[in-house]
Amino acid sequence: MADISKSGVWFDSKARKVVKSQPEEGIQLAAPGTEITPDVQASIDQYEGIDEQATAPAVVETATVKPSARK
Repeated sequence: MADISKSGVWFDSKARKVVKSQPEEGIQLAAPGTEITPDVQASIDQYEGIDEQATAPAVVETATVKPSARK
């Protein structure tokens, strides 16, 4: 038997994390009583990774540019 969301699942956009109670601002990922299918779980997993991506250090490419000799 598949898991059933008892309280619902949301992405809290202020705290940037997945929560099981309705936040002040956010996106509902699964309504209360919804079956957590593989597609729903994939969506939840995607939102769980948002904070990790946001706090990971960005890879910054640097380049040295020499001034042009033309005038």
